[in-house]
Amino acid sequence: MSTDELSVMLRHQQIEYELLRLAIDATDSAGYSNTLSGINNILAPHFHDPPLKQAELVDSIKQLASHDYLKLQKWESSLGIYRDYRGDRDDARFFYSNNFQLRRTPSKPDHKTLGQSCYFPA
Repeated sequence: MSTDELSVMLRHQQIEYELLRLAIDATDSAGYSNTLSGINNILAPHFHDPPLKQAELVDSIKQLASHDYLKLQKWESSLGIYRDYRGDRDDARFFYSNNFQLRRTPSKPDHKTLGQSCYFPA
């Protein structure tokens, strides 16, 4: 998607596009793994007026998950498995401590076709 096409999107759509791009481009089969601060540092250069806030990232991540674009998981070392995001009550533990995974759901379009989808109107 070109810079001009991105500039037509609303801010939250641009954030969601960039988040989904991270998940799609991940080379790990478990998805894209990072901390909220790490994701913020990666995306911040694209969003400087106003600066990107962690709350915006969390809202955008949850929005993508609620529309089944992303599956959210976190490694639970005590159980030796990935566990799914459990909803709003899980926010502090899930997003604000250690890494979590963003995994694209295979049934949704990739970031190259989002500009033509109904969720991200062109």
